[in-house]
Amino acid sequence: MKLVSKRSSRTRQKAFTLVEVMIGTTVTLLMMAALAVGFKRLGDSITEGRSKLNLNEKLRSASTIIRRDIEGMTIRPNPLGNSQMVGYLKYYDGPMTDYSATLATMNTSQTVPSLMLPDSRYGDTDDVLMFTCRAGVEWFRGKVPRAILKAVQNNAAGRALDTDITLIDWATPVMISSEYAEIVYHLQPRVEIDDVGGLGDPFGSAVPVPTFNDANGNGIPDEFVLHRRVLLIRPDLNIAGQLFWVDPTAAGNPTYYEQILAQEANTELGNMLGMRFAHTNCDLSIRRIPNSGDANFDVVAANSLDDLQHPENRFGHFQYPVLNASTTMPILALTKSLPYAKFTVGCVGNDEVSPMEFGCRAGFLHPFLGLGGYVGPNIGVVNRIGQDILTTNVLAFDVRGFDPLVNLYVDPGVDGTQNFGAYSTDDVVLSPNDPSYGFAINNYWPMGSSVPVIAGKGAFVDLNWGAKAMQRAAYFNDPANPAWRTPSAAEINDSRWFTALSGFSLNNFLASGSTTFLFTTDLYKSGLIVHSQTPPPSAGSMPINISQFHVYQPSFDSWSPHYEVDGKAQKKVAGSFGNIWINRQRDFGSSNDDTSSIDVNNAIQRSFAQVDSGTDGLDNDLLNGADDVLEKETSPPFALNMPAIQIVLRIEDGGTRMVEQQSIVYDFVSQ
Repeated sequence: MKLVSKRSSRTRQKAFTLVEVMIGTTVTLLMMAALAVGFKRLGDSITEGRSKLNLNEKLRSASTIIRRDIEGMTIRPNPLGNSQMVGYLKYYDGPMTDYSATLATMNTSQTVPSLMLPDSRYGDTDDVLMFTCRAGVEWFRGKVPRAILKAVQNNAAGRALDTDITLIDWATPVMISSEYAEIVYHLQPRVEIDDVGGLGDPFGSAVPVPTFNDANGNGIPDEFVLHRRVLLIRPDLNIAGQLFWVDPTAAGNPTYYEQILAQEANTELGNMLGMRFAHTNCDLSIRRIPNSGDANFDVVAANSLDDLQHPENRFGHFQYPVLNASTTMPILALTKSLPYAKFTVGCVGNDEVSPMEFGCRAGFLHPFLGLGGYVGPNIGVVNRIGQDILTTNVLAFDVRGFDPLVNLYVDPGVDGTQNFGAYSTDDVVLSPNDPSYGFAINNYWPMGSSVPVIAGKGAFVDLNWGAKAMQRAAYFNDPANPAWRTPSAAEINDSRWFTALSGFSLNNFLASGSTTFLFTTDLYKSGLIVHSQTPPPSAGSMPINISQFHVYQPSFDSWSPHYEVDGKAQKKVAGSFGNIWINRQRDFGSSNDDTSSIDVNNAIQRSFAQVDSGTDGLDNDLLNGADDVLEKETSPPFALNMPAIQIVLRIEDGGTRMVEQQSIVYDFVSQ
């Protein structure tokens, strides 16, 4: 036997080298980083998805409410055929456009706009839409001071009106409802007026100046909020033609803020903001009753649908005092426009001096007319701030009308070659909503030399788009002076500028022999545009030489025929274009007379010495027979049957900065 010795064998383990350890660690870290990135992307995707859902829901909810209200409108937009209808429709188109903020952020030393624009997400933000509406199954609801209802009950029972009415009744809002309401949609920069007594003293002339939030100091508000003010139409709450009130100057009556009163309209601020205490705590459609006999206050009354056909009775309207005893026609109580509005319409002048000076009131509805906070002796603070906000973080609320005759042009693009909009070319179709539209009309192209061709007709456009397109072309030629300038005859003498909603009149331009008289007779006779008849000594404003004021508030309005039978004169005065309300201040207590200042010889506007010359049965101008349309003292600012309107609503998510936009189109012709 052969013996074999066994040697014990050991398993020899080989150790990792340093390089292997580093490689393994790196791979592990890369895997962890990949997982972290994946989880982050998953989280971001979930957050983005949720934000998009919330943003879409927010946009859809606001759009649904707007569409529902428009469908309940009591009137159709035909200013020449609404005599048998009740209520009204009006929308104001401010000087801003969808590209105003974009132009404002460019360097004015550049001759060609930069494409790197951090605030281009902002659109048109200063439009106002207001109309009367009939509710569906669910009636409109709002709040009024309990004292008003108690007074109505006392009157019905034959008791003294103030029986058992205390201070606390004025500070206690109660809910009421109505089938009809006056509805107002408007954007507002986020302002800080939520302090106690923020509306000022109703017995004093000083009114606090609201300032919007602007953290980065770029002149653009940090946030816009969309307000939906619902003002119930309840004329049944009137007692002997007015809402219940107590004379605050009578012996024994407290001077508290909660009364439904209006500051006397014989001062500028009292005229424009005298209704602020009535509006800030009362969801009623109300109007001022001037010359009530009290030295400090006018009373107010609840409107009916018929009352609201008269512009002076509508929410946010006032007449600015001019001359000795006259006022403007009813205009909106607006703040001055934001600084960057002048890049698209030269609405400047006295508004640069002080926010409370009249100047060019072409901005936003004054925030003091909205729901707010107020304080009264012995009752504490009542706060309704924010209760009329429909949605926040709004970037655009743009109301446009359909202009069937406006031209659409094909822009040849950077290559300068006209490809007639062929696929895969840089051609684009321009409408008046585009900043280059004015260049297209004047055949001036900074990027090319081809003359544009017409791609079609008809578009939703801003009111007075002619002034905006003209100003844009003027800005390009003179970026150091972005204010309004008088266009040359070569620029304006082109029929393509003159369509139903452009606001420009070829007949007036040709008849005047001057580029000063550009706007339509309808706009001038409505009193919504007023400016000097003499060209300004320097570019930059459209001033008027009486009381240093001018008006620029182009609006579509269903209007009212009552001006032609009211026994008062609505006329122009010497040295100006645009109608004012002669001696309207006399209704507020003024004893002066301005009849000697009336210009009765203007052949274009047909202003005659006779009051209500369009309904007096006489052929005052010896043309076209008695009481033809030229003999009327006033006119709707845009005298056409509006076929359709478009509302563009753009909202941003504050956290993710996502932006969503939706357009609401309502066709009045087929309804």
